[in-house]
Amino acid sequence: MIISTKATYILLSLIGLLWGFQPITLKWLLPYWTPATITTFRFLVVGMVILFYQYFRLGRDMAKLLPRKTDWPWIVFMGINGQMLNSVLQFHGLQFTTVTNSTLITATTPAITSVCAYLILHEAFSKKQWLGILLSFSGVLAVITKGNFDIIRTMSFNVGDVFCIASQLAWAFYSLASRKLTGHMDVLTALGWCSLCGTAGTAIYGIFSNTLVLSPLPPVPFLSYLYITLFGGIAANVFWNIGVKNVGPSVSSVFLNFTPVMGMVAGYLIFADPIGPLQIVGASVIFVGVYLTTHG
Repeated sequence: MIISTKATYILLSLIGLLWGFQPITLKWLLPYWTPATITTFRFLVVGMVILFYQYFRLGRDMAKLLPRKTDWPWIVFMGINGQMLNSVLQFHGLQFTTVTNSTLITATTPAITSVCAYLILHEAFSKKQWLGILLSFSGVLAVITKGNFDIIRTMSFNVGDVFCIASQLAWAFYSLASRKLTGHMDVLTALGWCSLCGTAGTAIYGIFSNTLVLSPLPPVPFLSYLYITLFGGIAANVFWNIGVKNVGPSVSSVFLNFTPVMGMVAGYLIFADPIGPLQIVGASVIFVGVYLTTHG
């Protein structure tokens, strides 16, 4: 199926809306399910649906669907970081911080990934990109300290913000590892297997920490679970892969700037999260920084 550039841009715009609204739905779900339970049963469905789809898409040929033996260490590493740690840490963070802070911290993902690429892969960056990274982190610091920089001196950060930053670090490791795996494996196939590995890792963590507890959900939290699984988990990832294929990763990443904007607006309208001058300035600095980092 051929998708036009205009249609691709529409799908990429929808990703920002889908991922931007996701923290709101998690706020409704977290009082009933633990982060371990949400992550386990979210990615169990995501992995099974994607691999089932790939099985028929690849002509019911299991040889094309099964990874090579040398791929499994990368799949496990990506599943632990991209699905397990990224989700569990972010969900824990949302229990202690606002939707606005969570989505703004998420907006720094390209900058955090770039720093990790420099430290681990020794990638070279231009002065413009380093300026973008500095601006992104400055914007986040302004938001999470609320302008009180004594918080940095005393290291008394909000624990929820720290969890959210750690979740983006895990996603950076996932992104770097994906370059190794998706060079020869279909992106959706890799996502399916990583999701199942993340499911297994989270389930083991949940069992040993006594936090894997499945309980009946009232209507609104149940709809929240369906949202983060079907829309935030499956649809957004499929749209992302279409975007990367049709217009490239650099152009696609620009559309992720819709995510924190959606999160800020939704958090304000639904949970009355404050959006003051500091949040607006911080968000603007982050957006400029992300643009410079990805277009250096």
